[in-house]
Amino acid sequence: MSDGLIGGRFQAQFHEEEDADNHSGTRWYLKNILSVGYGVASRWNLFADLPYEYQVQRVNEESPHHQNETFSHLGDLYLRTNYLWRNTVFGPGWRIYTGGGVIVPTGKSYSRDVFAPAADTIPHSHIVSGGGNYQISLHGEVYYRSDFPVAPGMIFNLRFPVWNPENEYTAGANWSLLWANYLQSIHILSSVPRINLLVSGQTPESWGEHQWPNSGGWKIDAQLGWITEFSDFWTGVVGLSFPVYRNFRGSQLSGVHLNVTVRFVFGI
Repeated sequence: MSDGLIGGRFQAQFHEEEDADNHSGTRWYLKNILSVGYGVASRWNLFADLPYEYQVQRVNEESPHHQNETFSHLGDLYLRTNYLWRNTVFGPGWRIYTGGGVIVPTGKSYSRDVFAPAADTIPHSHIVSGGGNYQISLHGEVYYRSDFPVAPGMIFNLRFPVWNPENEYTAGANWSLLWANYLQSIHILSSVPRINLLVSGQTPESWGEHQWPNSGGWKIDAQLGWITEFSDFWTGVVGLSFPVYRNFRGSQLSGVHLNVTVRFVFGI
């Protein structure tokens, strides 16, 4: 990358969800991320990401536990670094990078124990924009491009809390492994389809010593997507995610997710 860059990501999601307790509804999720980067060396980059989130939830049946809500707030600041091990620009070859970072709790987190014994008698929200904890993040990506019609790759992410400054809400550790497949033999107006399989999970969340019953577990999702490069600076992605398998603790929302993302980046 150049010595510096400024970029961003505009992400919109639509969720149609239901849990085992027959709570159901729809949720719109908008996330704008401002990203500033600096190239320490030709392969080593530093970034600072600050998101702003806007969410709208509409439930089919209101209760103190599930309500119609509109929410907007800054998210958690993410300070990260990437190292590019290999990057074949033309022809067959590998793209490999790894990185890590620190997540600073600048977003709005939970203000009370939402699974306390009397929680269902008091209106409260399950929508937050931050984890409420300082967290460590590790990530990496491996892709191989050849003359084969499909370019496969793997992307992993791991995020775990290391310090809870309020000694109240403690986020669960999150992990994911994405098997991504770009159908590179299909090109329509600078667009390429992709088929993914996502395996992800989370350890239980807690409030103090109280481990939340409806948190933790793992799942498998199938994803169909389409990525378009509008120019060297702008990229768009449309994707649809379907549940394949769920192994959740307690009752948790699950359903079909539609995702639309636009990314931009400029050198400075």
